Amino acid sequence: MGDDNSAFFHRCINGRKAVNAIPGLMVNGVWVAGDDGEDLIKPFSKDEIRDAAFDCGSDRAPGPDGFNFRGILQSAVSAVLVNGSPTFEFQCKKGLRQGDPLSPFLFLIVMEALAKMINQACNVGVFEGVETSNNGPVVSHMLYADDALIMGKWNEENVKNVDCMLRVFFMCSGIKINIHKSQLFGLGIGEDDSTSMANIIGCKVGRLPFDYLGIKVGANMNRIANWSGVLEMIKGRLQSWKSNLLSIGGRTWSTLGFLGGCHETKKGWGLGIAKIEYVNSALLAKWAWRYKTDIDGPWRKVIQGIHGGRNRWKFLPVKSAGCWKKIALFLDKLILNGKELKFWIKGKIGNGENISFWKDIWFGNVPLMDRWPGLYSKEVMRNCMVRQRIKWDANAGMVLHEDWRIEATSVETISEMQDVQNLLSKVVLSEAKDKWVWEADSGGIFSVASVESLLNRGRNLQKNNEMRWVSWVPIKVNVLMWRIEMERIPTRLALVRRNIRIQDTLCPLCDAVTESAGHLFIDCSFAFQVWQAVWSWCSIQQPMFRNVKDMLLLPSLGKQNKGYKRILCGIMMIVCWTI
Repeated sequence: MGDDNSAFFHRCINGRKAVNAIPGLMVNGVWVAGDDGEDLIKPFSKDEIRDAAFDCGSDRAPGPDGFNFRGILQSAVSAVLVNGSPTFEFQCKKGLRQGDPLSPFLFLIVMEALAKMINQACNVGVFEGVETSNNGPVVSHMLYADDALIMGKWNEENVKNVDCMLRVFFMCSGIKINIHKSQLFGLGIGEDDSTSMANIIGCKVGRLPFDYLGIKVGANMNRIANWSGVLEMIKGRLQSWKSNLLSIGGRTWSTLGFLGGCHETKKGWGLGIAKIEYVNSALLAKWAWRYKTDIDGPWRKVIQGIHGGRNRWKFLPVKSAGCWKKIALFLDKLILNGKELKFWIKGKIGNGENISFWKDIWFGNVPLMDRWPGLYSKEVMRNCMVRQRIKWDANAGMVLHEDWRIEATSVETISEMQDVQNLLSKVVLSEAKDKWVWEADSGGIFSVASVESLLNRGRNLQKNNEMRWVSWVPIKVNVLMWRIEMERIPTRLALVRRNIRIQDTLCPLCDAVTESAGHLFIDCSFAFQVWQAVWSWCSIQQPMFRNVKDMLLLPSLGKQNKGYKRILCGIMMIVCWTI
């Protein structure tokens, strides 16, 4: 019967395939089939896509998801609440209603137009931005969401042209800038001059420091008081966690999501919550990686223009005081698993245009400034790139650039010149772009987690706890087990140690001994009976525990497999949670 059934079902399938097959199509009144159908599998042209999208009615969608832009723009209906009651509905015929998912995208498109307008004004000389030193970029504006920060030289014509640009922007987009809420800041300008200039366009006079995106601009951020706004914001979020009645497991999970990596892994003996110091160091290290890789980034060009003029910096450019100087000095001293941060970022030579010849690590394991100190001391242009010191010659291969004039007079410099010849024999420039490799990752890709891992390796972690994270047990149960071992649960003895007055310190279950974590879960007569029932149910001879650590060590003492030990450890945690 099996073969007969198979033949029957095969015939059913073949019959269905024959019925569902498409032998041809009627296209513009002409039957297309066979080899003539090759045109049907060609890629769609732009004209076909445009015609298909614009031919859709307001109640149709160009795809199977039912999403239609025209329908969103024309079908929105709104009503006004008067004394809590909605009035008659009316159709929105212009723009998108507030709160629509497309509103942020439309706003970004419009603000992109404002950015292009300011850039064009700078290009034609109508508006003068702020020029950075060392042939750095001209900074004219910073836009984030609905915040616009326009920067330029201090003169009356510049201010009037800004006012004209905002008026033109309003006429083109319909978005009107509220001048009365805007502020004019004059750096190094007297108050009278600032007031007279602000009266020209009718805005307020701003004073430093001011808040921008939650950070005080113009304030000394080394003072703790200037971080009060950020601290209050964080406290507000923590308060919302408590108000949402999150359990200890929920708060632990939220903290893990906020901090990312961990300094005590779940596979080890902790909760997996990251050390904030390591998270901060890893995030700062990301700035070093971004500086090396984001060659065309506007922020990098500004940093290079302000800090890149001096020859004395090594890993990252630093000259003037400010936030970047603090970051660069910190990263220059950051140690990851016994090595400085700069030794983990290595250049892979391509055309040699973006890798520093002396200060970056691209040949060997140290910068050439440390490998050839004699030659470096005679170098005039110490911030030069690789392509400015070596080049490819069709006849001789890799040779020294003609601009690099070396006078090897001492024994040290002669020895270093021999090493230079060794470099020329092993390095080849190409037309490809230079690349950067993160040595701590097999794929060469930087990640904050890898930095935290290196910091953890360099830290002398001592195993003082026996608790192991069990994945199949709820988070709150794991956390409770960790708190029990650490004596962090509010037993009556723990409350007394915290100077909290209580009438009686005896265990409420047996009323015989002072209530501590060890007594409550191990020595108490009630707990003893619970454990006795559990061991009987598990068909295990009842072990004797002296303390909580002995109980946590029990799964690791036997010769059973890992699955058995994980189940036994989870059962013990659940019993403690139940008690």
